Amino acid sequence: MKMSLKNKTIPTLIGLALVTTSSLLGGYLITTSRQGEKIHAEEKPQAVRITNINDHSFTISWLTLRPSKGALKLNEGKGKIFLDQRDISSGQSQNYLTHYVVVDQLAPNRKYRFELLVNEKSYTEESFVVQTATAVNTTPPPAD
Repeated sequence: MKMSLKNKTIPTLIGLALVTTSSLLGGYLITTSRQGEKIHAEEKPQAVRITNINDHSFTISWLTLRPSKGALKLNEGKGKIFLDQRDISSGQSQNYLTHYVVVDQLAPNRKYRFELLVNEKSYTEESFVVQTATAVNTTPPPAD
């Protein structure tokens, strides 16, 4: 039996077309998946600070690398959500690079766990725990 050149050329062309198509598709998928990781990293809370701890409240602040909506979820009871201080009057979250949340109406001398919500995605760490101060039952002396 004699094979013609035409019979060998068609499968080779189909093979080359499949390899080219799969390479282009693979490159596209790798590029888009890496962009998704980059966006995720830009939203991740950075430089998280716990400050202004007293017997009934504390303050959490953090940064994001791109403007994002931020809030805090207290992991107590029903998981109350606290908005950024700048969003309280409108009740609508806006995009910011710096985020500042005051968590109030808490019980004294109690541990609270929380998670940060950035663009409605939850971020939590072992260090996201705050203990409120002991209540002060005495009245401070008058000022001189």
